[in-house]
Amino acid sequence: MIISITELRLRSVFQFPRFLKHSASSIQQAQQSKGNHLVKTKVGWLVGYTVTLWDDKESMLAFRNSHAHLAAMKEMKIVSNKYRSTNFESDSVPNWDIVKSKLKELDYKYI
Repeated sequence: MIISITELRLRSVFQFPRFLKHSASSIQQAQQSKGNHLVKTKVGWLVGYTVTLWDDKESMLAFRNSHAHLAAMKEMKIVSNKYRSTNFESDSVPNWDIVKSKLKELDYKYI
């Protein structure tokens, strides 16, 4: 299985409603996507985390590059100024401590 994890930092609390709108649409899309087995989110006022579990990289990329998630990515410059994201193979779903630890190993990508 492919695990995809993401951390998105909001520019300000004023972007929170826009972030929630896009998050809800992207979560719904992921849950209905072929090859998806799990969507977990953790949201605070200025940061959002996601964990998704996929059959394979092709299913993950098909989701990432289409519909609601693609629309959210196009507005990312408005909502966020930096994020971290990676994917890896695993037989188990990581807990939030592991997710945050893996993300901290990465440099932020600035938008």
